[in-house]
Amino acid sequence: MSGLRSSYYQRLSCGFTLIELLIALVVGSIIAIVSVRFVSESGRMLLDSGARQQLAATAAIISEKISRQLRPALPGSIRVTADGRCVEYIPVTAASVYTDLALNTPVSSFSVVPVSASQNHSGYAVIYPVNQNELYQPAARGALTQATAVLPAGNAEVVVSLSSAHEFSADSPLRRFYLVGSPQAICQQGNFLYHFRDYGFIANVNALADFLPSSQADGRDVLAFPLQNNSLNFSYQPQTLQRNGLVTFSYVLESPASADQLQQTQEVQIRNVP
Repeated sequence: MSGLRSSYYQRLSCGFTLIELLIALVVGSIIAIVSVRFVSESGRMLLDSGARQQLAATAAIISEKISRQLRPALPGSIRVTADGRCVEYIPVTAASVYTDLALNTPVSSFSVVPVSASQNHSGYAVIYPVNQNELYQPAARGALTQATAVLPAGNAEVVVSLSSAHEFSADSPLRRFYLVGSPQAICQQGNFLYHFRDYGFIANVNALADFLPSSQADGRDVLAFPLQNNSLNFSYQPQTLQRNGLVTFSYVLESPASADQLQQTQEVQIRNVP
């Protein structure tokens, strides 16, 4: 018994063998590699998830920006370029109903229901905008005036005055009256999505690109970046007297920090109340 005990203590005092140390080092290395790989993959997945969430949030903001620009568009004013990269519209600044208006004769004023009791409004006057050619080619006769109209504040019937006489050719079934600004457009150029303004009235929508501002000072604002090149596409289903118009747009958004992409499609209803 004492001999066995002595042999046992002798082995303990000798420590580990070289093979045992090598096995321990190999097992420890494997555990370390697996642990590092696990932590690395977990971190990468977290970053990828964050990038995808950022793309989704950015896409939601872009779609809402475009929708907010298009919703108050003048009925009948929406038009899309042949390549689908641009949508143009005329924004409404105020709307009311008229109470007295002479048709088919030049007038310099007409009576309307006021919009505000304290604030004046001004812009181009529009009545019964169903002919798109009249909207983008203002003349002395038609739905949209060349002249600037002023809608005064008031609590009772007020008179809209025009800077020069205009002849309205059609009566609105609901006697609707609009004040609008100059046309605006949303277009993709390269990887940028731009909002354009202050470029005037262009008769041919497919010539629109030649007249768009080239800087912020001239009327160009960045709406989004970066979109996949030439991924934006607008389409428009025109309104009729029985239903509203519908703008559909789609685009691909790219993450600048990764190769992730997100395709987005949105529809915007354009209310038709001529």
